[in-house]
Amino acid sequence: MIDFKDHRIVVTGGAGFIGSHVAEKLVRQGNEVVVADNLERGELRNIEYFQDKIAFENVDLRNQEETEQLIQEDDLVFHLAFKVGGIPYTGAPAYFSEIWTDGVRINTNVIDACHKKDASRLLFTSSACVYPGHLQTLGQPPLREEQVLPAMPDDAYGWSKLVGELQCKWYHDNYGLESVIVRPFNVIGEREYLDRNLGHFVPVMCRKVLEWPDKPFTVHGDGSRIRSFVYVEDVVDMMLLAMQKVSDASALNVGTHEHTSVKEVVDNIIALSGVDVQPEYLLDYPVTGVERRVPDLTRAAKVLDWKPKHSLDYGLERTFDWVKCFLNER
Repeated sequence: MIDFKDHRIVVTGGAGFIGSHVAEKLVRQGNEVVVADNLERGELRNIEYFQDKIAFENVDLRNQEETEQLIQEDDLVFHLAFKVGGIPYTGAPAYFSEIWTDGVRINTNVIDACHKKDASRLLFTSSACVYPGHLQTLGQPPLREEQVLPAMPDDAYGWSKLVGELQCKWYHDNYGLESVIVRPFNVIGEREYLDRNLGHFVPVMCRKVLEWPDKPFTVHGDGSRIRSFVYVEDVVDMMLLAMQKVSDASALNVGTHEHTSVKEVVDNIIALSGVDVQPEYLLDYPVTGVERRVPDLTRAAKVLDWKPKHSLDYGLERTFDWVKCFLNER
């Protein structure tokens, strides 16, 4: 098993949501950490509490030369940088070209640099969006890692993540590059991106209820979609275990066994706010996501001896409190 203290650790996208939590956990454990971020979506405020204990590199990973200068021999690389956003971004055809082109370029540069510079191991952050849409309807069982093939993701985001997975496997099989693939399912928590149009569902709902009635409180779809929401601290713990224990470019789901409808989550957020409001459900909105997206966590439990520690209620409360403080500080 890898000892983190024997390596320099690079966290791409380390000023973003999940990346900043990964970097912080590694710093607290006393590791040498380099945070790489172009600050397109990440923010320095996310790492300000421990910025004096890391090296920060403003790097555009779409640039091959910059990427190869970042990664060094024997590094451990947590790769979280990507083009991300909520359904209005990842599910909208207007952004497909941007997501595909930038995403594939970023992954190609990082994976190839790990090979060329002889990095020790790469953790590739994939997504639940890689799974075929027909397996994500009501009544289907939780998604198992091997069900990603035959491939049929719903959109450019899922396809670009899946291509990154295949690249990891190819570089492992042909060059011996050690890697592990992690597929998160709807991560929630502090430091999320709060743009009302491009942010993820839970933080945006928190923002909307806090800004009501000055701004509309709308929800895309009828609220019937089912999801598994996992707190960011659980995801970080799982990622660190995966980096230590897995090297064969295989994939592991990370999520929870709690399966909750969009409407239930909205109702819980409203309850946390104490506001008496009825959100407007936009039934004719063209993009609402698959009907049911929930993970089978058997492999993570078996390979890593991992299971999530925090409930959905805990994660929602932590996320809501952070969004409230963030809005009050502006």
